[in-house]
Amino acid sequence: MSDFFQDVFNKTKKFANNAVDETKDAAQKAKLNNKISNEVQMIDRNMVEIGKYFYEQNKENPPQELLQYFNNVKVLQDSIAISRSEIQNIDNAMAARKQADMNPNQSPNQNYNRNPNNNQNMGNGQF
Repeated sequence: MSDFFQDVFNKTKKFANNAVDETKDAAQKAKLNNKISNEVQMIDRNMVEIGKYFYEQNKENPPQELLQYFNNVKVLQDSIAISRSEIQNIDNAMAARKQADMNPNQSPNQNYNRNPNNNQNMGNGQF
């Protein structure tokens, strides 16, 4: 009977040791996968910086193979500039309304042009 208990003990011990080893291996794999993920992110950041440098050095005369990408950047930069101008116009309108609230003798839209492509003031309050 003691051989039976010894055999059960040995099998249980082996099972427990295998479970511990599996857990350690899984933890090590997770740690390595996390390390790989962090290093891939660092590579991506470095590639972006290299790309920015390359773009700045070659934006006046881009390589033919990359011309479309350079053009895409220019179009997006122009779009950003337009959006920023629109934001500035909105800020100006907000400031004008705020000032009009403080000075009721002045029209809220006086000296304000919401449309950057239109050089006439829109003093009638319509947008």
